[in-house]
Amino acid sequence: MIKGVLSQVIIFLLLVLFIALLPSERFATTYGHLPCKTMRFIDSRTGWIAGDDGLYRTQNAGLTWVPLNEGFPTPADTQYQPYRLNDAFFINAHVGWVVSAYGKILKTTNGGLSWIDQTSNALKAVSNGRAESKFYRLRFVNDRVGWILGYTYDGMKSQKGSPYESTFLLRTPDGGVSWDRTDIKHLSAFPNIQFLDELNGWLFEPKMILKTYDGGYSWVPQIISNNSSINDLIFIDSKNGWAVDEHGKVFHTNDGGSSWLRKHFGNYLLKRVYFSDLKNGWIVGLLKKKSGSFESILFGTKDGGKSWKVQYRELYKTLIPFFINSQEGWLLVNDNLVSHEANEYKLFYTSDGGDNWNPLF
Repeated sequence: MIKGVLSQVIIFLLLVLFIALLPSERFATTYGHLPCKTMRFIDSRTGWIAGDDGLYRTQNAGLTWVPLNEGFPTPADTQYQPYRLNDAFFINAHVGWVVSAYGKILKTTNGGLSWIDQTSNALKAVSNGRAESKFYRLRFVNDRVGWILGYTYDGMKSQKGSPYESTFLLRTPDGGVSWDRTDIKHLSAFPNIQFLDELNGWLFEPKMILKTYDGGYSWVPQIISNNSSINDLIFIDSKNGWAVDEHGKVFHTNDGGSSWLRKHFGNYLLKRVYFSDLKNGWIVGLLKKKSGSFESILFGTKDGGKSWKVQYRELYKTLIPFFINSQEGWLLVNDNLVSHEANEYKLFYTSDGGDNWNPLF
């Protein structure tokens, strides 16, 4: 019996040694950094991080991360930012899409182990032979219907001397096999989108919010404020939504965006907003101190925005939170306030709505 126990102990120790000797790229906890432009989870264990260094997946709530970059096309002169993924969106553990700054759209049906290039399908819809097309935002509501935001350079010069940009929205009814294009005039090059279902969605940029009732083929303007500069927007259903702007204002609507109530949050530049339900929400803001330094702060509310509590704060950081419900969430802390390509990251997990954060790495 003793020999049997000793044998099991030896096997266990050998297994631990084997894992420790695996190449470091297999586990993100051994990395000095993780790239992050987007972070999403579909449940309490499975999530993805995407950025300039590619796509990573966790299946144990963020403790370890595995790269899923096999088959991604990379230009030869981009050794420091080989993949440059702008966005990734998964609807379940198997089916997802990524878009890159190199103008690629890729789809997986096996969780990222292999990829199908759908770029040519999308470029047919863009149909501008002179243009250099870029894709930067993805949203899907099921395995068939989804949208991609992009823009084109047509080689012409604007009054400011830069190539003329045209923003477009692509919609697919069949999982990326085919795409339809919608041109949206008078928008900046980098708006954002959210869809609740196959028909109802919002598109927003700093000076404009548009709503669609037909899947993105037509859009209706929604007036939120004459002097606002919207940075983020979230709807939890067809009626209730929130928006934040650069001037410390929080907006709330309970009629689908037809009217908005405004609340001054303070002297913050508000960057992100997320609500899991009518009561529980989070805001990321920047506070400029008298010394000239910037502090990033995560605020949480449990009463629908009537009151807010500081849940995390740190100087010179970018905070990227993601919650799957009112209690479970992750907070990725980046060293750079401006971009998401700095070299050092910290990842935290909460099971109490953000009141306490446990470090993962």
